[in-house]
Amino acid sequence: MPVFKVQRGFTLIELLIVMAIIGILSTIILANYNNFGARQEVKNAAAELKSNLRKYQTFALASQKNPDPNATAPDTCYDSTDPSAHPLDYYRIQISTTSYNVSLRCDSETTEVNLVDDLQWPTSVSIEEVGADGVVCAGSIEIRFRSLSDQPLLSNSCGAPVTNNVYIRISNVSGSATRTVTVTNVGEIREN
Repeated sequence: MPVFKVQRGFTLIELLIVMAIIGILSTIILANYNNFGARQEVKNAAAELKSNLRKYQTFALASQKNPDPNATAPDTCYDSTDPSAHPLDYYRIQISTTSYNVSLRCDSETTEVNLVDDLQWPTSVSIEEVGADGVVCAGSIEIRFRSLSDQPLLSNSCGAPVTNNVYIRISNVSGSATRTVTVTNVGEIREN
């Protein structure tokens, strides 16, 4: 008597289980992919902030009084007849959850010259929190980059003394992605 092999396929239950597993995995992958864009925006914003802080730190260390060499405005503490006439005092960066302002001051000037008033970030990214030495500060923080012989001056509007570092926490609108930029009292600028 001949032996017939019975070919057996997948049952409906087995197919449904496989489809459910594929659906769950694709949902997880899609959610992670969507968060990837938000994380990248926050990471890019933190890198831009860190780069911006380093730029003004470098200008201060080099005693460069005019960050825009093409600027013709006389209010940048630069005297073309005598470049050493108005020595640079500091670059000041003030940061709060609603504003970012950079200014410079020269020794002979009584007022500061405003240079930058905002960062060009996407609207989905903002400064979530600023603080100093582990103290969240509802007001603002201030960083003053000075010449090579001086360490930066760090302060906040909360009245607490700043002895170690200040931080700026950046996040996206939903708060699912955050990065922190830290400036230490010796001038190191880090991103976590």
